[in-house]
Amino acid sequence: MVRKTEYEKKKIEANIADDPFLAIIYSKKGYVEKFHTLEYEEQMKAYQTLAKLASDSNTNEESKFDAFKKLKHIMRSIGLEFVEKQDYYLSKDERMIIRMDFYGTIDRMKEGERKRKLSKPYLDLMANPLKKRPKMADYDFNTAPMWPLFARFKSFRRIEKNLKQYLVKNKVDPKILSLMNIRDFSDLIVQTFEKDNSDLKIEFQKPISVRKNFVKSIAEEHGDEIEAKLLAKGYDRRYILSMLNAMRRFGATKTDKLIITEINFTDRTLKELRKNKIECKGYKKGDPIPQDLIDYLIDNNKGDLIAAYDNEGHRLYGPEFPSFEVHHKHAVSSGGDLSNIASINYKDNLCLVLEDIHSFVLHGMDIVQDDKRDAYSRRTEFIDDDVIFMAGLEQTDQIHCSYINTSGRKKHEKEDSRIHVSYNECLAKLEQNQENYMSHHMIQKRNKKVFDVDAVVAMVNESYNKKGRKRRAPRKNGKGKYSVPMKMLKGVHSR
Repeated sequence: MVRKTEYEKKKIEANIADDPFLAIIYSKKGYVEKFHTLEYEEQMKAYQTLAKLASDSNTNEESKFDAFKKLKHIMRSIGLEFVEKQDYYLSKDERMIIRMDFYGTIDRMKEGERKRKLSKPYLDLMANPLKKRPKMADYDFNTAPMWPLFARFKSFRRIEKNLKQYLVKNKVDPKILSLMNIRDFSDLIVQTFEKDNSDLKIEFQKPISVRKNFVKSIAEEHGDEIEAKLLAKGYDRRYILSMLNAMRRFGATKTDKLIITEINFTDRTLKELRKNKIECKGYKKGDPIPQDLIDYLIDNNKGDLIAAYDNEGHRLYGPEFPSFEVHHKHAVSSGGDLSNIASINYKDNLCLVLEDIHSFVLHGMDIVQDDKRDAYSRRTEFIDDDVIFMAGLEQTDQIHCSYINTSGRKKHEKEDSRIHVSYNECLAKLEQNQENYMSHHMIQKRNKKVFDVDAVVAMVNESYNKKGRKRRAPRKNGKGKYSVPMKMLKGVHSR
């Protein structure tokens, strides 16, 4: 190992004085303890720098090894660890279904995209309704090879009736179910639940999505703990309470549209309320603002009237503060090792974390390699599976709670576990159905008489009287056919 000169040591010390996180990068000993003396922002800088050094192709092997070793020790002190394993990955289709169940929304496809991604049988049958309206009973979802992949999730089982009603209303041939792929079903859900054909995201889960329901429950059950941990991190209490209110009411986690409101009446808020004829009689400066008034103003786009300001008169805007995200503790892509795929979206597999931690720490060192024959992954996982909230890089920033043995969870799992299907078997059955349909469809197309307007025009032109330029109708012979040269009639109708 090359020893550092006195000049190099002094330069490093100067750099550390300017950027405290560099002490972790340069230290050979005691770096874990030093890491936990840093402020959160400096900790994040140290983590991101080590992660980059451990994976950058320009870093020499010794420095890579050193950075990765430090990361592993720091991670364990936080309650995290790197897990490397051979995986069975879920197909892209199955991952898409999981995310639709999780978010409760489906993105609308553009028309050109629909033609590329949806199957021809589906597009054909949707565009050619039957003359007679079928009955609800005619739509048997058991005939749909791909529907069981959806039916593993409660949210999709709940909407089966809605899908049938849409198909009945639009007189769609019931055989469409046996020909639909995953994209076709997602499109059918969009058509069924859209309120306006200009909506880009279609909500289909009622009354609330899996993701939002988790956020709401965490805020309701652990709101006081979350408030205390965020206050300890130095965040403004007005931001904390506004964020918790948005979580409880809407399952929201982002701050881009968050209105941070005052907790107590100020001269400014009282003046704004009176000016806008909002009843505030009897209240004075310093009184707590009633929660029902806060909710009323937000619901009616008047939250700005009680917006929070700092001591220098600057308004506090949501995007100036951190957002949160919901993390899957067992990764979605490697859910193939679960006996019950739906459990990947259960409450016990979810964790509410700061957005930066989600991106840079929990997924910052991910490796996913899948060549369809062999799959390998490296993930960052919690040592304790009961972590449900994480607001920093100290174990004291976490909230722990177990949902694994609750009665609701057991009942949910019992219902979902009834459906056992193989993606490859479902896909093979669908492909056979589509092949049979297309073969039959092409035979019918070959046997159908097709009107050829060019041949008719040529025939009519040939019948003109060359001298008088008059049109002479072709005569039928005794067999009921036109007495026109065969070459003129050939192609008028083709089989």
